[in-house]
Formats: sequence, C-alpha cells, structure tokens
Amino acid sequence: MNELFYKVRSLSVFFKSNYYYPGPRQVAQPRAPTYQTNIGYRNSNAVQKPLDVFRDILSRETMQLTLYIDNKLNRQLKGKNPNVVFSPLSLQMLLANILLASKGQTFDEIAKIFNINSNSEKNFHEKFGKLIEQTFYGRSGIGGPKVDYGTGVFLTKDLPVSKTFESESKRFYKTLARGVSYRNGEAQNIINDWVKSTTHGLIDKIVDQPPKYDTKAIIASALYFKGKWANRFDYNKYEFFAN
Repeated sequence: MNELFYKVRSLSVFFKSNYYYPGPRQVAQPRAPTYQTNIGYRNSNAVQKPLDVFRDILSRETMQLTLYIDNKLNRQLKGKNPNVVFSPLSLQMLLANILLASKGQTFDEIAKIFNINSNSEKNFHEKFGKLIEQTFYGRSGIGGPKVDYGTGVFLTKDLPVSKTFESESKRFYKTLARGVSYRNGEAQNIINDWVKSTTHGLIDKIVDQPPKYDTKAIIASALYFKGKWANRFDYNKYEFFAN
C-alpha cells in the first residue's frame, strides 16, 4: 500500500509539472438526449440537454487526459513490455475530490485539467456527480447490470476533515471521508473494510501491511460490476482458456 500511496503522490507531481493545458475549447451545441435514465431526468429536456453538453465536453477532456497519460507511460516504459491498465474516469473522480478540498496553486493546477475556474467549480461538481450517477446507475432499475462505486479519502487524524468537504464529497461522489491513525493498525483495517464493503466482498483487502506512520492521506476508488454479456463468447475456442 505504501507503493500505492507513493504512486498517488507521484501522480500529483506528474500533473503539476507535465500536464499541458491547451486553452479554452469551443462549447458543443446541445444534442437531443439519446437515453433517459430513472434518476429524475425522464421527460425533462431542459435538464437533460445541459448535461449532454457537459458530457460532450468532459468526454473530450477525458480523451485528452487518457492519450496524454498513455503517451507518457509508453515513453517511460519503452522496451520493458509491461501490461499497464489505468482508468481515466477513476483518476478524474479522485482529482475531483482533491479539487473539492483544495485551494491556491493546487486548485489552479487541477482546475486546468477540467478546464474550469473557481466561478464554475460548484456547477462542475454537481454535473459531474449527476453524470457519474447516470452512468453507473442509469440501467440498474430497468434490469441492467448492477453497479456500485465509491471513493475513500483516509486522512491522518492530524489533519481534521472539513465538514463541508465531507458533506459535498459524499453528495457528489459517494465519498467516505474520515480521519484514521497511521501509527497503528487502525488505518489498514478501516481501508480494507471499506473496499470489501464497496465491492460486495469480491475484494477482501487492498492494504497488505500497515502504511508508514508518517502517511498523510490515502485516496482510493473502488468499482463493483455484476452483469451478463450481451454476446457471450465460447472460451473453448481459445487455446489459452481451454488449457
């Protein structure tokens, strides 16, 4: 887990020093909604259309972030041939949580990634939260896949959790924000219990040993998915499955 923490910290430095901000983008025109969900937007074009515009803009931002990270990883890992998997959406959710709690230079750097400013921040969180809820839960109520997700922010007790951040991060991103002690085994048990609950028992733990005593924060995300393939494949056709 220490390795995970340093990777998160390295990611913060990575964005701080390397992210290229190309400037404002032209806002896409609203398009007719293609799918109405069961979370309060049905038959409400006045609400759905602005969310569609936000989805288009965020999709372009996500694509740019994905390509940038992929290019950076390919350069750093050139010739090593590793299998690398990363989730741009999970990274964005983590960064959005940090954005909620930040100010000054940290806020400015993360805001550039999302192409927003302090005046549009609250509107951004509200729309991003709705879009995440729509994406993950839109089909659960009509026989679609069961999806659950969550973000955990585990701060050392030396850094008190803001009540405003605790409330808004939970409302927008289903975030559990709490103070833990990194000077004993408390943090390890709390984080493992959280990921086990969020993934409905599929992942028992993500922290194999107590984090270092001077750890300031661990931010984690978890995603649970249970559904059936629309078109199932016959694994007997593939040698590496059959053997």
